[in-house]
Amino acid sequence: MKTKRTIFILINTLRGGGAEKVLIDILRRINFDRYEITLGLVFPSGVHINKIPSQVKLIYLMPENPFFSRLLNKIIFEWPNKIGVDFLTKIFINIRFNETYDLEVAFMEGLSTKYLRYKNNRNKRIAWVHTDLKNNHYTSSLFESVSEESRFYNSYDQIIFVSKESMLEFNEMFGVPKNKQLVQSNLIPRSEILYKSEEFQVSKSKFTIVSVGRLEIQKAFYRLIEVAKFLKNEGYEFEIWLIGEGELEADLKAQVQNLDLTSEVQFLGYKHNPYPYIKAADLYLNTSITEGYPLSVCEAICLGKVVVCTSSPGSREILGDNEFGIITYHESYAIFSSIKQLIDTPELFEEYEVKSLERAKIFDEKKTMREIENILG
Repeated sequence: MKTKRTIFILINTLRGGGAEKVLIDILRRINFDRYEITLGLVFPSGVHINKIPSQVKLIYLMPENPFFSRLLNKIIFEWPNKIGVDFLTKIFINIRFNETYDLEVAFMEGLSTKYLRYKNNRNKRIAWVHTDLKNNHYTSSLFESVSEESRFYNSYDQIIFVSKESMLEFNEMFGVPKNKQLVQSNLIPRSEILYKSEEFQVSKSKFTIVSVGRLEIQKAFYRLIEVAKFLKNEGYEFEIWLIGEGELEADLKAQVQNLDLTSEVQFLGYKHNPYPYIKAADLYLNTSITEGYPLSVCEAICLGKVVVCTSSPGSREILGDNEFGIITYHESYAIFSSIKQLIDTPELFEEYEVKSLERAKIFDEKKTMREIENILG
């Protein structure tokens, strides 16, 4: 019998973000006759934990008890990081993650990339980059400088990017040899999205805009609320469904209250299955500061939705030059103007519905899984 290839994958958490969902989708389709997978979580939390296939071995870096997890995080990670001493961090990581694998994968930027580098290993390592780090350098606080972060990336054998443009933006910041870099688009399970969109019906009575994502700075949902104010001031009847949860929920709800938009903007929270809502809506809106490869935009395209999206490496790669959806400037009035044009021009709206379904054909999950398994070896 052929020996299975052992792979260790490290990710920060399994919260409701795009990279986390992509990983779960990959694990649910991977060939377990070929691979023996161990999944490591830095923090033992997230809405996707119960979706991990039973064949995957799950281990945690931090304890499951929230109090001890926070305390240990300060002692082993935060305080040493502040004074530039990392030997305690290295020792702890190698105690918790002490097995040897044929391949080790840091599936996210930041903590996963840093901590996996501390793990003793003589075999191949891969780092996955899911965002545009030039315009969303959220990992900067974890490293002393860009030069240090660059050294960590250089220690990896290969770096995977989810879009060509995010790779180009990365190269403007970090000096990593081109022969280590590869672009691999995210897995988009089109057939599953279509199937789940039929699980239940969602009713609406007005023109409806939907947006899905974590309520965090990068998603810039304050713009969505400002767009709602412009639409209301122009006399349009509409509703906005915001699906997701996060640390900015209270701030965003306060903004809605202050702008007198409580009848127009609905916070629906996290949804295990958002697809019936996306299907029922008329238009999908993405307002992010930047995206490596916007998963929710891809899902909306699979469902034939008209998409309005702020410009980013990922959105340009998916939508082209306004060919399959509308790409706008990072300004609320520009987003509003694009939506207004679509509402006021029904034939343009219908044209983009057709183009959206046409673009969905690029999402071939079997082909993508073959490519990902080729990367894993």
